[in-house]
Amino acid sequence: MAIAELEYHAIIAELVNVDVINIHVGGVYNDKPTAMERFVANFSRLSKEVQDRLTLENDDKQYNPEDVLQLCHVLGVPFVYDVHHHRCTYGGPLPEEVITQTSMAAVSTWKNREPLFHISTPAFGWGSTNPRPHHQMIDYTDFPVCWKSFCVPFTLEVEAKAKEIAVLQLIDALINDGVVVRSAIAAVEESWDTIEIDTDSKYCRKRTRVKISKMSLGEVPPSPKPRTRTVPTHQVTGKRKPTTTNFPADQPSMKAIKKNNDK
Repeated sequence: MAIAELEYHAIIAELVNVDVINIHVGGVYNDKPTAMERFVANFSRLSKEVQDRLTLENDDKQYNPEDVLQLCHVLGVPFVYDVHHHRCTYGGPLPEEVITQTSMAAVSTWKNREPLFHISTPAFGWGSTNPRPHHQMIDYTDFPVCWKSFCVPFTLEVEAKAKEIAVLQLIDALINDGVVVRSAIAAVEESWDTIEIDTDSKYCRKRTRVKISKMSLGEVPPSPKPRTRTVPTHQVTGKRKPTTTNFPADQPSMKAIKKNNDK
């Protein structure tokens, strides 16, 4: 990301009172150590407004948690731990003790601020050739056990295609598992058993009513059917529809006019 873009984000963040600008480290350019040194050098070119908000996240291909933690300690910036990306670079599900150690290492970089973690589920499962794309929902088995009774409160960003629906189902699963969840949505759920969520489709926008208590993990409400319209045959085949002209009764037809002219 260009420095000018980060400075622009800092201006917006200041206006809306946001304290995190999260980015990945970037490319390795066939030489990761040199790329990391260049990242450190360019960090000094950022304004204080950007530096105070910048956080670094491990990605799913090149910079694993160890790499990012090294940069975070050098620069004094927080580490946003993405457990899905960690699993991708590892090659599949991680030992629970590794997730615990990495989570604790991430917490130490946040100092007096609340840590931010990311979670997602592979769209095609961990057995697929490409586990990086995100699923619509969160498979509860992908939620780290250590996070259920973590030593400090943390903010969790759910990266799922179904957005709020995925968040609601994850909250439901956590609460049923006895996990304390601090969420505005959960507070609403205590008084309402139905929540309306706007869902977008390619064709139309509609409201989907989600029954929290009856939805099972992994269940996705059906997408709205596209609107259809009748298309004239000539528009489908590309052939022009023949046209007819109705002349008034007292007006001769073109055929009659031509016949008179030939006389």
